[in-house]
Amino acid sequence: MPILDLLRAGPEIVPVIEELDCGNVSFLDIAEHFSKHPHFALLDSRLLTTHNDHYSFLAIRPFLIAGSKNGRAWLQTWNEREETDQDILHLLDEIARRWRFAPETHAMGAPFTGGGIGFFSYEFGRQLETISAQPVRENGIADCCFYFYNFVLIFCHRSEKLYLSTFDPNVVGAITREEVLSELSTVGAGCYEQRLAEETITPVARSVRADFTPDAYLAAVNRIKDYIAAGDIYQANLTQ
Repeated sequence: MPILDLLRAGPEIVPVIEELDCGNVSFLDIAEHFSKHPHFALLDSRLLTTHNDHYSFLAIRPFLIAGSKNGRAWLQTWNEREETDQDILHLLDEIARRWRFAPETHAMGAPFTGGGIGFFSYEFGRQLETISAQPVRENGIADCCFYFYNFVLIFCHRSEKLYLSTFDPNVVGAITREEVLSELSTVGAGCYEQRLAEETITPVARSVRADFTPDAYLAAVNRIKDYIAAGDIYQANLTQ
């Protein structure tokens, strides 16, 4: 089946959320174990200042990947990749409509129970603005890439409870609840601390020296602001 055919309208998603008991295995142990998988995603919160801050999320093996580079978009599943002339923002909108969550999902507590994790690079701005000069391409990083996960492990730092959220995206090769639970059963308690103990820390310089004077730095900032006001640039990364 062509991947674009997967974007036909489907039912609203209501993920299954269940609390897990992993014994002495910590969330960091689980993250260390799962980090070996391709497309591992970890959203780690430690601030504990708002409702959303006290959750951390972990996911692997997305059922769908959508991205673009140099204005050319693609969709990818576990065994197939398809390029398209469609605008990537349009594709992301179609994906959001195809795998839309039912309103009651947001009342379940955690702010993320599955879906897309990704990025827009700085260079993506060239798909939105007309800029004549082209930068030198030194890597193969996409201008935009989003990974869509049908399972997520949710850790609540306040209650120290772990939850599993899953749904069936009806895509061949998507990870299943049973596969996640089977993988969790192989996580060793203390593996995160063990890896830290085995790491070799390289000493860093004891002192640093700025190559900007305060006045020169402020002058450079003001020059950037003038460029932005003139419409010559829309962003700049001033480093030292």
